[in-house]
Amino acid sequence: MSSQDPPLDLIQSIINLHTDRKSKLALSNAHKLLEQFPSSAITLNIIGAISAELSQFDQAIKYYKKAVKIRPNYHEAFYNMGVAQQSKNYFDEAIESYSKAIMIKPNYAEAYSNLGITLYELLQLDRAIESYQQALLIKSEYAEAKWNLSLAQLVLGNFKDGWLNYESRWKKKDFEKERCYSQPVWDGSSIANKILFIYCEQGVGDEVMFSSCIHDLI
Repeated sequence: MSSQDPPLDLIQSIINLHTDRKSKLALSNAHKLLEQFPSSAITLNIIGAISAELSQFDQAIKYYKKAVKIRPNYHEAFYNMGVAQQSKNYFDEAIESYSKAIMIKPNYAEAYSNLGITLYELLQLDRAIESYQQALLIKSEYAEAKWNLSLAQLVLGNFKDGWLNYESRWKKKDFEKERCYSQPVWDGSSIANKILFIYCEQGVGDEVMFSSCIHDLI
């Protein structure tokens, strides 16, 4: 079945509603549009994306499957389906979806990165690292992939590379902005007769864990 998509302006109007956080109205309009264009892969993908935004992940997966059935080379829909499956802990299915997206679009850095996250969840750390590294080969400044890479490296005891890559957290979209001070960042050199200012930046659990290391600094 070939995809019969609606005019671009109708698609864009739904995307605009979604962007303006009017997700329920966007979803309602998308379903109405699908009634007019029942074989529209783009509309099915949009319905899936909005459903996922509303945490209706199984519903989203259903529409993504319909989209890729109509358009088998639809890499965005395969990727989106992987994200929804990952959110439901359907890890094996997510790996399959990300792999198909990569097969269609070999330079899909986001798919490689999310594939790595899924493999990490399954404790397949070496394979996860390979996926993160592939994502970084495609997009060298991909902060999320580099940060996820650091987590896998740290778990495996590769502290040198792990802590170095962990610095990429400051460039992640969902991380707080790096604090700027006139004093230089500590480089690990002796702090004899100096003051070392230490501040917390993450959750209480991390603060407690890393505070146990302060004694080793002084």
